[in-house]
Amino acid sequence: MAEEDRREQVLQALPQAEETLKELDEAGKKLAEALAGKMVQMEARYSRANRGTEELLRISSDAAEAVREVCVQSDEQSSKILVEMDLLEHELGRLEHVAEKVQSLHKLTKALEAVADSL
Repeated sequence: MAEEDRREQVLQALPQAEETLKELDEAGKKLAEALAGKMVQMEARYSRANRGTEELLRISSDAAEAVREVCVQSDEQSSKILVEMDLLEHELGRLEHVAEKVQSLHKLTKALEAVADSL
């Protein structure tokens, strides 16, 4: 009889179990739909973020190229300036030599004037 009672209890609980199973199935479907919606949203966000990252990489690459070009131009200008400085240094040396000669001539002229005055 105990087995008969258990069987009766199981049969009585079966409709409630079926109802619970249907509720769980419905909840699972709703959860799956919600997750699918979230997945679509996340994919859209990822796609936008990926496009943004690609744009940042392109901008970064362009900026790096611009900096490189400025550095090359700066190096070229520096080289030209150094060459000009060397030329100016050479000219300055020549001018100093000429100034020394002029000073010597000036002293010589003064000496000749003194000799001429004494005659």
